[in-house]
Order: sequence, then C-alpha cells, then structure tokens
Amino acid sequence: MKRPALLIVLLLLGASAAYVAWQQYNKAPETASSRAADFQLSAEELFAAYDENESTAHDKFGGKLLEVTGSVLESESASDGVSVIILDAGHPIFGIKCLMAEPLQNGPELEQSVVVRGFCSGLNGDVELSRCTLQTSES
Repeated sequence: MKRPALLIVLLLLGASAAYVAWQQYNKAPETASSRAADFQLSAEELFAAYDENESTAHDKFGGKLLEVTGSVLESESASDGVSVIILDAGHPIFGIKCLMAEPLQNGPELEQSVVVRGFCSGLNGDVELSRCTLQTSES
C-alpha cells in the first residue's frame, strides 16, 4: 500500500516542478517600463561612478533598472532594427550607450535632453544599458 501512495506523491511533485519550470521558461523578460527604477541619476553621475571604481559601481548598478537623464550625442537605427542612443557623460570619448528595446521611428535630436530607462549591463568603454525605453524628451 505504501508504494502506490509514494509513487502518486512523487508524480504530483514532478508534475508541479515541471509546471513551475515551464512557467518560468515562458515568462516574458522584464521591461524597463514595467516597474519603478532602482536608481535615478544623470549620465555624468553614472559614468563617473564606473570611472572611479568599476567593481564598486557594477556591484551597485549591475543588472539594476536605471533611469538616466542626459543629452543625446548620437542616435541611430541600424538596418537590423536595433536602435541605439548615446548619452553625453562628460567624457571626451565614451558615454552611456542605450540599446533600445524597440526600434525608434523618430529618434531624439542631437543635444536633446532625454530620460532613458534601462538595465545596466556594465562598462565596455561606454557604460551600457539594455532593453531601454525612452521616457520623455524635452526641447
């Protein structure tokens, strides 16, 4: 009598685990507009934190949802549909590279002040944000 009951319990546990795994596998990735930002800061502040101490900055900002305000240095839409905005971080070469979640139909103008929300990927020359959304733009 004990074997069939144990077998049923194990089958139910296995089915439950498979269902949870299936739900997690099919879960849509979190978007930058789906929740409140972990940090709100300027492009200059974000770049300065990484420039001062990359390890400490990545521990603080890595993988977090950031809301970054800055002036547009570059805005481009590649032929593969990927849009990129580079924000001025006060550095002569590097800035904040924002990889947009959706292609931009009409990107912001150069030197326009914008607010971009995205997940911090770390420093790769530029500080990179991924799955970004353009929140507001000011003239």
